[in-house]
Amino acid sequence: MGREYTAQERVTMQLFNHCHKNNNPITNLKYQKLLYYLHGWAMVLEKINYFERDAFQAWTHGPVHVEQYHQYKDCKSQPIIANFPEFKEEDFLVSLIVDHYGKLKESELVKMTHREPPWLLNSKKKRNRPLPDEEINEYFSSKEVFEEPIHFDFFEGYLYRKDSVPSEQVLDFSVGKVPKEEWAEIEREFGILNEKK
Repeated sequence: MGREYTAQERVTMQLFNHCHKNNNPITNLKYQKLLYYLHGWAMVLEKINYFERDAFQAWTHGPVHVEQYHQYKDCKSQPIIANFPEFKEEDFLVSLIVDHYGKLKESELVKMTHREPPWLLNSKKKRNRPLPDEEINEYFSSKEVFEEPIHFDFFEGYLYRKDSVPSEQVLDFSVGKVPKEEWAEIEREFGILNEKK
């Protein structure tokens, strides 16, 4: 019987796995930004905090999870090479974060976080100042969820990206199993365009 992973371990490993699946290797700098956006949206959309309280700090190049940074700091600016176990069901939000933010360059992600209040306000007060979860939550609660519309539909009970995943392959690339009765709530939270056939 395999070991039990914490929620934080599961989402961080799945983040790496999804990037690898997309042929999108990430450096520690990019990893920090993806973690930050995962953290912010998870608090708002899933009402969950995968990390310890006020875990992110306002570093020079944007928000950083200090513990995770030190875990991979020896990689410096090189892509992180990691071999993690695959999980039977991938976290829905992790896949959305990687698909949406993972396509951006490190420099673009840094600029984005530098324009956002949690980093902008706290970085002016003190170097490496913790970013309060309350401020991160408040900011992400005020944002529209992702700028670009994402098209999804159901296939045999699975929610999948309609614009990128062929229906015959949906079970291999599904991003989350979601009951149909929850569809209205998902549409509202994610601004999804549900194209009914």
